[in-house]
Amino acid sequence: MLAMNYQKKHSNYLEYSIRLNKEWSIEDRLTEEIEEAGLDTANTEYWKIKKDLKNFWNSLKYKDQELKTGIISNILLNGKVGFIDGDDGNSYFFRKFDFRGNNSEFKEYTSVSFYIENRLDKSKGEIKPNAVNINTI
Repeated sequence: MLAMNYQKKHSNYLEYSIRLNKEWSIEDRLTEEIEEAGLDTANTEYWKIKKDLKNFWNSLKYKDQELKTGIISNILLNGKVGFIDGDDGNSYFFRKFDFRGNNSEFKEYTSVSFYIENRLDKSKGEIKPNAVNINTI
């Protein structure tokens, strides 16, 4: 239930900020909800709100998982996938779109932190652990 309240509050704030930025009409109900929540009613930078919300929702998504660390050991020729050698001795497949660092840091031997998410390995038809939400350290 708590996540539902956050979801409604966050989606309302994002909607309010977009409407304010685009100078679209805003229902009184929405303005009242934003004011009651103590949020900035003059914030038109919805892209910053979206980024903050994404970080918040990721923290909830991974809150019960152990943050792992390792080193990018191999980036395959197409540059869209690779492997991380985890400090736990395991090797983890990853996709570039799960890399959250700067593109200049997307290279072999970069130290990273990451979480694990089970995904389908289409080539083998098996569910395997993949590194996700990868950040440089």
